[in-house]
Amino acid sequence: MFQKRLGRRSIDAIKKTAAIQGPKLATLSASETSNNTRVLCNVKINGIVAKSLMDTGSSDCCIDQRFADKHSLNIRRAVGEVTLAETSVCVPIRGQCITHLLVENNEFSDVTFNVLDNLATDVIIGKKIFKEHESVTFTFEGHRPPLTLNALKKMSVPFPKPFSHFSENCRPIADKPRKYSQADLYFTRDETRRLLSDDLIEPSDSPWRAHILVVTEQSGKRRMVIDYSRTINSFTQLDAYPLPRIDEIVNELAQYRVFTTVHLKSAYHQLELHPRDREITAFQSGNALYQWRRLPFGLTNADSEFQRTIDYIVRENDLKGCYPYLDDIMIAGANQVEHDRNLQALYVANSKANRTINESKTQLSKSKISLLGYEVGYRSVQPDPGRV
Repeated sequence: MFQKRLGRRSIDAIKKTAAIQGPKLATLSASETSNNTRVLCNVKINGIVAKSLMDTGSSDCCIDQRFADKHSLNIRRAVGEVTLAETSVCVPIRGQCITHLLVENNEFSDVTFNVLDNLATDVIIGKKIFKEHESVTFTFEGHRPPLTLNALKKMSVPFPKPFSHFSENCRPIADKPRKYSQADLYFTRDETRRLLSDDLIEPSDSPWRAHILVVTEQSGKRRMVIDYSRTINSFTQLDAYPLPRIDEIVNELAQYRVFTTVHLKSAYHQLELHPRDREITAFQSGNALYQWRRLPFGLTNADSEFQRTIDYIVRENDLKGCYPYLDDIMIAGANQVEHDRNLQALYVANSKANRTINESKTQLSKSKISLLGYEVGYRSVQPDPGRV
């Protein structure tokens, strides 16, 4: 993606040095689009002609706030941010639009666009659209034959199996309806719409029915969670797959000198459920029934299945100096060069397995790191002073 200007925060971020940069949510550049006219073309948004940047480095599609306002597009509330890949700066999402998109003669229905400020073009089309095609061809004016590049082959990650250990008396349960405050109803309605737009859930006709809880964290942030305690969890036997021992992780890390901690974004939701397992996760929101397309939080064996999958990725890619603990992954090296090599291997493995990293929670290339209640450095393991 392109932005016309970089603010002071962006300039400061450029000055910061880091050993390595990983994949970002989107690719943005400070370059002027006048120097990149060959990547621009016209598309139609709800029948309205828009100038578009076709950006293979962008994961999502984005639309300029001014364009959306000018043409009275329906902007719904959304919370999130987009990372500028060249600066590691995050910019806020102002909302989302769901529109009809026409590219050449190809139609795409219900495309979600993130609304951003000050884009240098009306819309940006990213990999969300490109990946629906076998290939995408950009025509230039060179004299050589066409150049064909094969995208990085994705890694085949096994489906999680959170329901492989049922008790003998397992049967579908439809939990009794609950009463909610008006504020909770509005909140769960908005959250359900967001999950639908992100393809995390889908409508369901399941015989199972769990219910929603709205919890408030210490920070004041509200979360919608599904209470499976009276449905599938009551029939699920514990998967004995072990989580790593924290004391062993920190003691092994203390043999290294350079550290990075990586946090996987919405980690469990990055694991796709097998279609046959989805109806078991059904829950009621409002007057409708939905089921998860991705592994939800709150299942008895969600932790075990997630750890098993992350361990599989580490093992299949032969990652060195890599210590995963659920959605936190620690990378270490005896020196900066070894650390950078190990970290690059992790980024490549995550890309192949289609895992997304939360850059805002990454501690990059440190001599000491705080993790799992400890502060770890070279030959040093101390209680985390922030938790004492």
